[in-house]
Amino acid sequence: FIGSYEELIEFASKVGLRLNGYSEKFPLKLDDSERYLVHSVRRALTFEECEVFTPENGDISWTIVVSKDKPVLDKVIEFFPEYQLHVRKRFIEIVSVDTVDQAIKLIEKIPHRETFKEVDGVQTVGYALPEKDAEAFISNLCKLRVYRIVPLRDMYMRSAIEPFDGMYLARELTYSIYLRRREVGVI
Repeated sequence: FIGSYEELIEFASKVGLRLNGYSEKFPLKLDDSERYLVHSVRRALTFEECEVFTPENGDISWTIVVSKDKPVLDKVIEFFPEYQLHVRKRFIEIVSVDTVDQAIKLIEKIPHRETFKEVDGVQTVGYALPEKDAEAFISNLCKLRVYRIVPLRDMYMRSAIEPFDGMYLARELTYSIYLRRREVGVI
């Protein structure tokens, strides 16, 4: 998130309000040990320099963690090593930074973070930047081999040619980059 921490808090609150409606329609089915793990990680995160957003009804359907300048989940993973990527469901970590360059550096480090050790790269980045900043941002994302770059407002939409996150791509001969500048649909 490129902007102030206060703007990020406001953004995360809005996202949380939207997710509240979905958590009742699409409940997350976890066994008791998985529920305990989610609650434990949330509790541990409250001791870090961050804000933790959860459903109003206290459910475990989603979690949003926001921090300034640096991710905080890596610290908590030390105490909960079983909370790796394949276990995390509906978990969003957002970090506020001041510049496009700082955002690029954070994205570049993702595959090297403990919390993403099974990931070889970033597939999708949503952006909401003025056109003058978007060009440099997109160019840098291409250099990092991000292959799906879409407007934030509708990054949930996928056209028929957009790959799904986690989908295997034939990397032997080519490397695809998908860029969509226009919004396909907005809620």
